[in-house]
Amino acid sequence: MLRINLSYLAYAFAALGFIVSINEGQYFFSKGASSSEAPVLDVENESTGYIGTIGERNVLVDLKPHLQIKNIESINGICSYHVFKPTSEDFPFTIDIKDKLTGEAVIEVVRKETIDEKKTIFLDCHKRKEYDFLIQAHDCSTPSVPSKNHVIRHFNKNKLRKYI
Repeated sequence: MLRINLSYLAYAFAALGFIVSINEGQYFFSKGASSSEAPVLDVENESTGYIGTIGERNVLVDLKPHLQIKNIESINGICSYHVFKPTSEDFPFTIDIKDKLTGEAVIEVVRKETIDEKKTIFLDCHKRKEYDFLIQAHDCSTPSVPSKNHVIRHFNKNKLRKYI
């Protein structure tokens, strides 16, 4: 049985001219220089961006279209999504990457436990009915190449309004 230490294999690929990126124990290899092409988020309508809806007691945001990368074959995977929020308020969402190769990710509500830990607090849609924020995908190159910023509009399902 042959065992190969991945770090030695990474050095060998680097010696052959490959760019080697390591993120959370995963190795990403690309030929030549760092990717100069930026990730392109798969958005149907550039002016509208993404629209997400969620019920007050739900955790997962129903995002249209799904969060993923259009030109994944010409970049080095997606290692992170950065969120730019317009205010310094608490941000009740997190972006969880499900597949670094395709950039597929979901947006979830950050749940908070109460002091007695018997009750979980979700979104309070009576205090705030919608959120607008920008996201940007970053590939796994070194240095990372960012995508263009895209708007995400989130609405409470119970009070959904048209937004165009």
